[in-house]
Amino acid sequence: VFGLDPNRRPLEYIRNEFEERGEVIVDYATGLMWQQSGSKDWLSYEKAQQYVAELNRRKFAGYDDWRLPTIPELMSLLEPEKQANGLYINPIFDKKQQWCWSTDVRREKGEGSAQSAWDVSFGSGDVYWNLLDDYYVRCVRSGQ
Repeated sequence: VFGLDPNRRPLEYIRNEFEERGEVIVDYATGLMWQQSGSKDWLSYEKAQQYVAELNRRKFAGYDDWRLPTIPELMSLLEPEKQANGLYINPIFDKKQQWCWSTDVRREKGEGSAQSAWDVSFGSGDVYWNLLDDYYVRCVRSGQ
Protein backbone atom coordinates (compact mmCIF):
# COMPACT_ATOMS: atom_id res chain seq x y z
CA VAL A 1 0.00 0.00 0.00
CA PHE A 2 1.26 3.50 -0.93
CA GLY A 3 4.71 2.18 -1.94
CA LEU A 4 6.02 1.42 1.55
CA ASP A 5 8.96 -0.75 2.51
CA PRO A 6 8.60 -3.24 5.42
CA ASN A 7 9.56 -0.49 7.91
CA ARG A 8 6.57 1.61 6.73
CA ARG A 9 8.81 4.10 4.95
CA PRO A 10 8.47 5.33 1.35
CA LEU A 11 10.14 3.24 -1.34
CA GLU A 12 11.13 6.48 -3.07
CA TYR A 13 11.62 10.05 -1.87
CA ILE A 14 10.82 13.23 -3.76
CA ARG A 15 13.43 15.91 -4.32
CA ASN A 16 11.32 18.87 -3.19
CA GLU A 17 11.71 22.43 -4.42
CA PHE A 18 10.30 24.54 -1.58
CA GLU A 19 9.60 28.26 -1.52
CA GLU A 20 8.37 29.94 1.64
CA ARG A 21 5.56 32.45 1.11
CA GLY A 22 4.59 33.74 4.53
CA GLU A 23 2.28 31.20 6.15
CA VAL A 24 2.53 28.74 3.27
CA ILE A 25 5.17 26.64 1.54
CA VAL A 26 5.01 25.98 -2.18
CA ASP A 27 6.58 22.79 -3.50
CA TYR A 28 7.35 23.20 -7.19
CA ALA A 29 8.28 19.51 -7.43
CA THR A 30 4.74 18.37 -6.62
CA GLY A 31 2.69 21.45 -7.46
CA LEU A 32 1.28 21.54 -3.92
CA MET A 33 0.91 24.42 -1.47
CA TRP A 34 1.17 23.52 2.24
CA GLN A 35 0.48 25.24 5.51
CA GLN A 36 3.87 26.08 6.98
CA SER A 37 2.64 25.01 10.40
CA GLY A 38 -0.84 23.55 10.79
CA SER A 39 -3.09 23.00 13.76
CA LYS A 40 -1.66 24.24 17.04
CA ASP A 41 -3.33 21.39 18.95
CA TRP A 42 -3.99 17.70 18.41
CA LEU A 43 -7.39 17.18 16.82
CA SER A 44 -9.72 14.22 16.54
CA TYR A 45 -10.41 13.15 12.99
CA GLU A 46 -13.84 14.80 13.20
CA LYS A 47 -12.35 18.06 14.51
CA ALA A 48 -9.73 17.91 11.77
CA GLN A 49 -12.57 18.20 9.26
CA GLN A 50 -13.88 21.25 11.16
CA TYR A 51 -10.37 22.76 11.15
CA VAL A 52 -10.23 22.47 7.35
CA ALA A 53 -13.69 24.03 7.00
CA GLU A 54 -12.62 26.96 9.20
CA LEU A 55 -9.45 27.54 7.14
CA ASN A 56 -11.60 27.70 4.02
CA ARG A 57 -14.19 29.96 5.65
CA ARG A 58 -11.40 32.40 6.64
CA LYS A 59 -9.72 32.05 3.22
CA PHE A 60 -6.39 31.17 4.82
CA ALA A 61 -3.54 32.73 2.78
CA GLY A 62 -6.19 33.94 0.32
CA TYR A 63 -7.54 30.50 -0.66
CA ASP A 64 -10.70 28.57 0.15
CA ASP A 65 -9.77 25.16 -1.25
CA TRP A 66 -7.67 23.73 1.59
CA ARG A 67 -8.06 20.05 2.41
CA LEU A 68 -6.52 17.18 4.33
CA PRO A 69 -3.68 15.66 2.30
CA THR A 70 -3.62 12.15 0.95
CA ILE A 71 -0.95 9.79 2.23
CA PRO A 72 1.10 10.07 -0.98
CA GLU A 73 1.00 13.86 -0.59
CA LEU A 74 2.15 13.69 3.05
CA MET A 75 4.78 11.13 2.09
CA SER A 76 6.15 13.65 -0.41
CA LEU A 77 7.26 15.75 2.60
CA LEU A 78 9.22 12.91 4.22
CA GLU A 79 12.99 13.14 4.07
CA PRO A 80 15.10 9.94 3.97
CA GLU A 81 17.28 11.14 6.88
CA LYS A 82 16.64 13.20 10.01
CA GLN A 83 17.06 16.91 9.37
CA ALA A 84 18.58 19.65 11.56
CA ASN A 85 15.22 19.91 13.36
CA GLY A 86 15.48 16.26 14.47
CA LEU A 87 12.58 15.27 12.20
CA TYR A 88 12.14 13.64 8.81
CA ILE A 89 10.74 16.86 7.32
CA ASN A 90 12.51 19.91 5.95
CA PRO A 91 13.15 22.54 8.68
CA ILE A 92 11.23 25.08 6.58
CA PHE A 93 8.11 23.53 8.17
CA ASP A 94 7.02 24.06 11.78
CA LYS A 95 8.29 21.11 13.80
CA LYS A 96 5.30 21.00 16.17
CA GLN A 97 3.15 18.96 13.76
CA GLN A 98 5.10 15.71 14.09
CA TRP A 99 2.11 13.41 13.37
CA CYS A 100 -0.35 14.48 10.70
CA TRP A 101 -3.70 13.12 9.60
CA SER A 102 -4.42 12.20 6.02
CA THR A 103 -7.75 12.03 4.25
CA ASP A 104 -7.19 8.32 3.62
CA VAL A 105 -9.54 6.37 5.87
CA ARG A 106 -9.04 2.67 6.46
CA ARG A 107 -12.20 0.69 7.09
CA GLU A 108 -11.82 -2.61 8.86
CA LYS A 109 -13.68 -5.62 7.55
CA GLY A 110 -16.60 -6.86 9.57
CA GLU A 111 -19.68 -5.30 11.01
CA GLY A 112 -19.12 -2.76 13.77
CA SER A 113 -15.37 -2.56 13.12
CA ALA A 114 -13.61 0.61 14.15
CA GLN A 115 -12.52 3.12 11.56
CA SER A 116 -8.97 4.31 11.33
CA ALA A 117 -7.03 6.69 9.13
CA TRP A 118 -3.53 6.74 7.73
CA ASP A 119 -1.08 9.23 9.20
CA VAL A 120 2.56 10.21 8.76
CA SER A 121 5.03 10.52 11.61
CA PHE A 122 7.70 13.08 10.85
CA GLY A 123 9.36 12.07 14.14
CA SER A 124 10.03 8.49 13.02
CA GLY A 125 9.75 8.99 9.25
CA ASP A 126 7.09 6.34 8.77
CA VAL A 127 3.50 5.89 7.64
CA TYR A 128 0.87 3.96 9.52
CA TRP A 129 -2.84 3.79 10.25
CA ASN A 130 -4.35 4.54 13.63
CA LEU A 131 -7.75 4.65 15.21
CA LEU A 132 -9.41 8.03 14.88
CA ASP A 133 -7.62 9.50 17.90
CA ASP A 134 -5.96 12.91 18.04
CA TYR A 135 -3.19 14.08 15.70
CA TYR A 136 -2.15 17.33 14.10
CA VAL A 137 -3.38 18.67 10.79
CA ARG A 138 -1.24 20.24 8.07
CA CYS A 139 -3.49 21.23 5.20
CA VAL A 140 -2.64 21.28 1.53
CA ARG A 141 -4.09 22.62 -1.68
CA SER A 142 -3.35 21.85 -5.30
CA GLY A 143 -1.83 24.69 -7.26
CA GLN A 144 0.80 27.28 -6.58
